[in-house]
Amino acid sequence: MTVLSGSGPTVLGLARDADHARTIAHELRERGHDAVAVVHGPVAGAHVVRYE
Repeated sequence: MTVLSGSGPTVLGLARDADHARTIAHELRERGHDAVAVVHGPVAGAHVVRYE
């Protein structure tokens, strides 16, 4: 399960590897989405939440 919190429209995507992530980001930018970031986890501000 993944929970994502953001202000405004926020999208989380999972890619096979770094090259695939960059391809996805490029395609999103080509479609007019200016704020696109490729990061690997865990990233600053993100943390894992486990429900037991």
